[in-house]
Amino acid sequence: DFDWIFNQQEFDKSNLMATVTSDHHGRVLNAIENCIQFPNKVYPVEIDQLEPEGVKPTLWHFICLTNSKNQPTEIQCIGLDISDQKQTEQALRASNERYHYVNKATNDAIYDWDILKNQIDWGDGYQRIFGFNIYDEAYPLESWLSQIHPLDVERIKNSLQKSINDPKTQKWNADYLFRKWDGSFAHVEENGYIIRDVKGNATRIIGALRDVTRQKEEEQHLKLLESVVTNTSDAVVILEVDPTDKDVLRIVYTNNAFTNLTGINDADAIGKNPEFLFNSDLNLVTFDKVREFVENWQPVESEAFHLKKGEQDFWFSLSMHPVVNSEGRFTHWVAIAHDVSEQTKAQFKLEYKSRLLAAIAEVNSNF
Repeated sequence: DFDWIFNQQEFDKSNLMATVTSDHHGRVLNAIENCIQFPNKVYPVEIDQLEPEGVKPTLWHFICLTNSKNQPTEIQCIGLDISDQKQTEQALRASNERYHYVNKATNDAIYDWDILKNQIDWGDGYQRIFGFNIYDEAYPLESWLSQIHPLDVERIKNSLQKSINDPKTQKWNADYLFRKWDGSFAHVEENGYIIRDVKGNATRIIGALRDVTRQKEEEQHLKLLESVVTNTSDAVVILEVDPTDKDVLRIVYTNNAFTNLTGINDADAIGKNPEFLFNSDLNLVTFDKVREFVENWQPVESEAFHLKKGEQDFWFSLSMHPVVNSEGRFTHWVAIAHDVSEQTKAQFKLEYKSRLLAAIAEVNSNF
C-alpha cells in the first residue's frame, strides 16, 4: 500500500504520518495518546490514507501493549479498507435525503409498511392531507383499516390480501374513501409496490395515497353537465377559437338536439365555421352582427334566425357565451339554439293580419 511513498526505504525508519492526509494527523496522535494512557484497550479511528490517485478511507484499530511491569512498550495497529462501506453510507444518506425532500415536496401521503412487524411509517404528506399527527405512536394495519369508509373497508381489505398472497403480484392499486381528522372523507387513490423475499413472501409495501376528492367532484360535475347537454331539447354547439385569430371559429361539438333541429350531423358540422348556418335571405340578423359581439367577447342574445331543413322552414333563437380557461384566456364559445318556429310563425301571421287590417282601414278611409 505504501511502498510508492517510502521508495523502498526500511519501514522501521519511516514516519507513518506520511501515509495519512494532513487533516487527519490529529486523529492519529489523539489515538496514540489514548492508547498510552489506557494500555490494552482498543481505540478505533477512521483515517484517510493517501493513494497514488487520491484518498482511501480506512478504519484502524490502535492498541498499546505493555511489558511484564505493565509499562507501555509498543502500539500495534490494524487497518481495514472501508471504501465500499463509505460509498454505501453516502448512497444511503443521499437516498434518505431524497426521500426526505420528496416527502416535503409531494402532495401525496407516502408510506412504508413493514408487513412482518405490522408497522406503517408515514411521510409528512399524511398529516398535510388528513390532519392526523401520528409520528409518536405505533401505526399498524388496523389503524389504516379503521379510517376507511365502512362501505369500502371489506372490498379494500380483500383486494389487498389477495395481492399480498399472490407471489406474482408486485403492484397494488385501489381507490376508496378515507376519513380525515374532522370526520369528513377524502376520496383517495392508492398505489403500492410489494417487496418480496426469495420465496415470494411479501415483506414490505412502499406506496402513496393521493387525495383526488376535487378531481372526482369535477368528474361528477362534468358528467352531470354532459347529461344535461346530451338530453336537452335545445341545440348545443361548442366553438373553438383559432389561437392565431380570435375571430375565426370552428365547431368542435354538437349534441343530438342540434342534429334533430337542423338535420345536420356531426360529420357535416365538426371543423366548420358556423357562418354556414346563417346563409338565408330571410334572416333579419346576419352573422356579421353576431361577429361584432364575438370580436369583443360579449355574450350574444340574438333574434330569430332562419334555417331550412329539407323543404321545411324553421327559426331558432341563439345565445352564445365565451368560455375562459384557468389562465384567464378566452378559448371557446358555447352556443345554444332554441326552436322558435311556432312563435315566429305566429308573429308573422300577426304581422300579416296587422298589415292586412291597416290596408283595409286605409281603403275604407278613402270612401
